[in-house]
Amino acid sequence: MNYKGKDLFKEFKLLFKNKKYNDLETSLEKFLEKNSENTDALLLYSIVCRRLMKFADAEKSIIKLINLEPKNPYFYSVYGELLFNTGLNDAAKTMYKKSLELDQDFVFSLFGLSQVYERENNFKKAIFLLEKAKNLDKNFFDAKNLLALIYKKNKSYKKALNLFQEIKDNSSLADQLECLYFLNDRDNFFTKLNIAINQSILSPKIASLSSHASIRYNQIDNYSFCKDPLNFIYKKNLLQNDFLNKSLIDDLLIIINKDSNIYKKQKLLKNGKQTSGNLFLRNNKSIQSLLEIIKSEIKIYKKSFRDGCDMINFFPENFSINGWVIKIQSEGHLDSHIHENGWLSGSIYLDMPKNIISGEGDIVFSLHGGNYPEEDKKYPEIRLGPRTGDILLFPSSLFHSTIPIKNNSNRISIAFDLVPI
Repeated sequence: MNYKGKDLFKEFKLLFKNKKYNDLETSLEKFLEKNSENTDALLLYSIVCRRLMKFADAEKSIIKLINLEPKNPYFYSVYGELLFNTGLNDAAKTMYKKSLELDQDFVFSLFGLSQVYERENNFKKAIFLLEKAKNLDKNFFDAKNLLALIYKKNKSYKKALNLFQEIKDNSSLADQLECLYFLNDRDNFFTKLNIAINQSILSPKIASLSSHASIRYNQIDNYSFCKDPLNFIYKKNLLQNDFLNKSLIDDLLIIINKDSNIYKKQKLLKNGKQTSGNLFLRNNKSIQSLLEIIKSEIKIYKKSFRDGCDMINFFPENFSINGWVIKIQSEGHLDSHIHENGWLSGSIYLDMPKNIISGEGDIVFSLHGGNYPEEDKKYPEIRLGPRTGDILLFPSSLFHSTIPIKNNSNRISIAFDLVPI
């Protein structure tokens, strides 16, 4: 690359660092018009397109990279990650395995393939690959983090805690706190919670732990993410205006019913199923129309709860929206949980059964959940009965679950998270 080219890439990297993704997309497109086989630019363009949720453009760029350098394991790994994030698990697995055929010790593909196995609840294979990646690269913290998450998911809290503590920054602080909470290590729990408070580390998971601990231990909740999340629930029926109509709902239901091959196992979901990956990465007109509706409602939400708490005061300027379909059948329900990777979460209800007994199909919001110790304490909760066309928005720190429906109808919704980037 000549001197001018180096300067140009410094400009590209600065735009990326400052999260000026639209400007960077335009600059890269102009550059690629004259330098169509520049692999650095193609790779950066694919990353930017992912940030802008333009899956098709990202995929085209990566396929071109693979055609230019078919023996480069990194490009197959990048493609695998894109497919994984879109929920195409089998296709992602194929790309990761192709990468590992070229280099059996390529740690990014070992990690990527372990993510697929973890999603499939094949923890034995996931752990094997993660241990190998961790041994090959002692500083590969993503591998340590996923390994720790698997141990935590399987209630091996001491093993998980030890691994989380090897990650030197505060990115694992929320998970460390959760392990300590389950281990009933009260002193160390509050020591680390005070670190989060003093350093103004904002996290939905820490918020849910702090509010729960304040009731469990009869202490004041000093964590500032959203101290009173039950008062930050937003509900609106979109069919009562021109944003959402029956035609769009019907189109979305057709798409959803065709997606039988991308559903994943979900331990929290009883007698139901959930799609893998991010629904909104799909280049489909109806799905993208729904995404624009959600973005519009998020703007209204921010105005409705202006200056309410740090969740609003420090609302992310740059974010992605990750969505997935949840189909719940007769007698099915979703156990209590939070969306720890989000900031603001929500659901849009595409099909709610009619003629059901009052209370069936309700969503329950609470400060208790996630199998946290209850110890005969009373935790406040709110129940809402969603209808077809409703949108709900709420802090990602808020536990929520659903009440079963006893008739033979399905309950179909699209859940989503606003995720800071």
